[in-house]
Amino acid sequence: MHGRAEEAVSRFAMAAIREHHPGVEVESRTVRTSPARALVEASPRAAVVVIGLHHTRGPHGARPGPVAHALLHRSHCPVLVVPTE
Repeated sequence: MHGRAEEAVSRFAMAAIREHHPGVEVESRTVRTSPARALVEASPRAAVVVIGLHHTRGPHGARPGPVAHALLHRSHCPVLVVPTE
């Protein structure tokens, strides 16, 4: 039952994205692993991976979190890092 609830939330979120960006293909999968591992493992089948960069400030400005860091070092396709608010 827990998996069904997760998939329902994902479908709801994806519906809003598809509505606002009808020309963009969006794929959603429920996985049972870390986000970084799931995205790195999916990257060979992707043209590009897009990930948000939260405004975590360090001594040298904004820096990527663990998921973005893993993708930047291990992805099999280009990674687009987009600043978020």
